[in-house]
Amino acid sequence: MDKIQVTTIFQLVKKSKSLKIAIKKWRRNSFESPEVKIHKLRKRLKEVHDNLGTDPSNAQYQREELLLQDEIGKWLSYEEDQWKQNSRETLMHLGDKDAKNFYSVVKIRQARNHLSHLITEKGEAVTNLTNIKELAHVFYEKLFNHFP
Repeated sequence: MDKIQVTTIFQLVKKSKSLKIAIKKWRRNSFESPEVKIHKLRKRLKEVHDNLGTDPSNAQYQREELLLQDEIGKWLSYEEDQWKQNSRETLMHLGDKDAKNFYSVVKIRQARNHLSHLITEKGEAVTNLTNIKELAHVFYEKLFNHFP
């Protein structure tokens, strides 16, 4: 009786492993990574922008542009969630002993996404947050109010 149970359990484990491999293959072939999906959506958005450049009043292109922007935003959110999950997995895998590495990666990412200063047209660096906001506002106001 013991031999029958061991054989049955062995067969169950073997089937479970083959199922896991099959699911991994299916997932790899069926789903795109967020990076690939975002790249394709941005490429399509560029095409729509080019079409809008030639026909700005085309309602179909305008709708498609809004849909693509929403879709890109959704996939960027997925990508961010994926990064968060990967960092949590890394932290759990490495444990507290390597928390310093985890936090240094997070700190580097935050520093890369942080705007610490802007350079004026005169070449001066502006570091005050209020002045940065004002400089950015003036820059974009000039940019969008200047018609060739």
